[in-house]
Amino acid sequence: RWPWRYKTYGDSHDGTPVVVIPGLDGCTSFWSDVIPELTTSHRVVVFYLPLAPGPFDGASTGGGVGEDYSFDLIVTSLQSVLTELNLPTVHLVGESFGGAVAQHFTLQHPDNVASLSIVSSLCHTEVTPIVQFKLNFLLPVVSAIGNAFPGLAQHLFATFHVDDVVEKFEPSWMRDFFVKEAGWAHHYSVLARIKIILRLDICEQVESIQQRTLVVYGEHDNFTKHGSLELLEHLPRAEPHALPGGHLPHLTSPKPFSEALLAFLASFAEVAP
Repeated sequence: RWPWRYKTYGDSHDGTPVVVIPGLDGCTSFWSDVIPELTTSHRVVVFYLPLAPGPFDGASTGGGVGEDYSFDLIVTSLQSVLTELNLPTVHLVGESFGGAVAQHFTLQHPDNVASLSIVSSLCHTEVTPIVQFKLNFLLPVVSAIGNAFPGLAQHLFATFHVDDVVEKFEPSWMRDFFVKEAGWAHHYSVLARIKIILRLDICEQVESIQQRTLVVYGEHDNFTKHGSLELLEHLPRAEPHALPGGHLPHLTSPKPFSEALLAFLASFAEVAP
């Protein structure tokens, strides 16, 4: 079993905790300016996505021995974390790929979820022509390199992926930060997550989700804004919140993002019995 499955912050707080699920690369550092804001009033659990096996491994290192990497495997891993921490009910916050995980978890364990907050995510994957080009021609080359040099391959992936998630008008430090952090991600897990997110098609299923859901997206996000708007059409109790910037509004605007999320969470305290 992969030993580092989560990290907790603000453990002195009572009440329903917040569970943060990171995006495709599993980079929890993108939340470094948000977590201190959340811990002023909430206990926060940062969930580490389980790792997928490499080409010479026999099984997943995320606790799913003998299983293919899937959303079900990730949901099982998250549920085991909540059980270990004795958290019967949580507020789920999912970023991009993590937003898809949050939806799957809520569909399978609705009684464990007090609310959803979904950031730059979707319920059905449609890729742009440029992303499709990268999938068809660049990703196979990177994947082949990764068989022998996974670190180099992941850095290459981060370098050609950064244009998808950081808009041209956004500050250069964001590009540098993304490439640096995503370049250290577990390459084989990133490839496995790409495979399952490309098959994502759960818009009809999420219509059964009854939890209030904050849907946050960047106003100029050319990567998943369309998916976020589609998600708003299918979630029965969705509440939209647009922020300046592209795919990573919690990174570019951590203070406004935190204020919006904390206001959403505070509304539950007001109506609690």
